[in-house]
Amino acid sequence: MLEYKNFCEDWNSRLQNNPEKLPEPSEFDQFSDLTESNEWTIEDVDATVHKVNAPLFLSGDEFTCRPWEFLHPEA
Repeated sequence: MLEYKNFCEDWNSRLQNNPEKLPEPSEFDQFSDLTESNEWTIEDVDATVHKVNAPLFLSGDEFTCRPWEFLHPEA
């Protein structure tokens, strides 16, 4: 999981720092066991559990469970 987190942070950094040359979404294929898992959930304050997309780590402790496309909708 730490390898995936580090990869996400690097991928996002490349996306933010070089918008003319977007990183390929297919780079995530190496982590398909994580990204395609139906096991990702979050629990809200009422203890309701919701299924979510695999997290995409941005930097530090920041992450999102939205698909990668939301970071760069023109892609």
